[in-house]
Amino acid sequence: MTIPGATKKSTNTNFGYFSFGFRGSKHWTAGIGLIPLTSKGYKILDREEVANLGAINKYYLGSGGINALYLTNAFDISDNFAAAISVRYLFGKLEETNTLILQNLPNSFNTQQGIKDQLSDFDFKIGLQYHIKQNENSRYSIGLVASPQTKIQGKRNSIKGTTRGSNLWSTDDNIFIDIIEADTNKTIQYDKPFSITLGAGKTVFNKHSLGFEYHFENWQATNYQNIKNAHRLSAGMSVIPQWNSATRYFKRTTYKFGAFFETTNLRVNNTDINLFGFASGITMPIRRGIYALDIDMQMGQLGTNSNNQIKDYYARLSFKLRFSEIWFYKPKYD
Repeated sequence: MTIPGATKKSTNTNFGYFSFGFRGSKHWTAGIGLIPLTSKGYKILDREEVANLGAINKYYLGSGGINALYLTNAFDISDNFAAAISVRYLFGKLEETNTLILQNLPNSFNTQQGIKDQLSDFDFKIGLQYHIKQNENSRYSIGLVASPQTKIQGKRNSIKGTTRGSNLWSTDDNIFIDIIEADTNKTIQYDKPFSITLGAGKTVFNKHSLGFEYHFENWQATNYQNIKNAHRLSAGMSVIPQWNSATRYFKRTTYKFGAFFETTNLRVNNTDINLFGFASGITMPIRRGIYALDIDMQMGQLGTNSNNQIKDYYARLSFKLRFSEIWFYKPKYD
């Protein structure tokens, strides 16, 4: 139930993503990976007083997400310029269940709706990068990544009607007495907006790096209602005190810091839902740099308490294991 001034704590643990890349030739690099694009997860109980009906309990449940399995090919066009294209297979499942109960009328039926969407489609992204060498150990870089507006195809199974079933969070176990509407394998489309990312930075190899990034999503060109364009600004840096230190391990460790601010695509009751936060982490080399363990922490705030909205504070801890191996090395001597 939504209560002004109330707080709630929750935790979640999951597998984030994996990626694998290799250099196929002097001018070609390829990569494959699996990453999450969107996620849905909420469980809400609300109550409303209605004249002549009394209290109405409302149960809302949502889960699922969209993932991307990608194949990227990058090409060195010249010493300073590179281009890449990434083909992605988008897939996932999104589910919603909405239940209304007339609390003061115990003999009445419950009204319940269940929606299950199964999504499956392809899209692509392109990237460009240009860098300028300041000297042998330092360079400036600028880059661009763009993805066109597309529609993600899928199928929907849904049902809406009245029931006396006891499962308030799912329609699977309930028998419907009267079906208002139902769909089986209905073809649906989700709009994915045009997006573009611009970035710039400076790298001093084995010492430090500094970068800035701007990301834009054109949601107003889609068919969604009560939505606006999204903008995100972020900056970060990394420092290695002494990459070749033979006696002090933590001097070879990479230390990372960053911050971001995002105006999301959501606007509720004429209130913009913004997101900002800070990030830090370390990269710990293992076996002389062949393996590395990344430990990252992100803390932020989503939303606001203005206009009866919900403010969400979160902390995210992630672990990533990276390794580098020589697989395509041609020896000079047999």
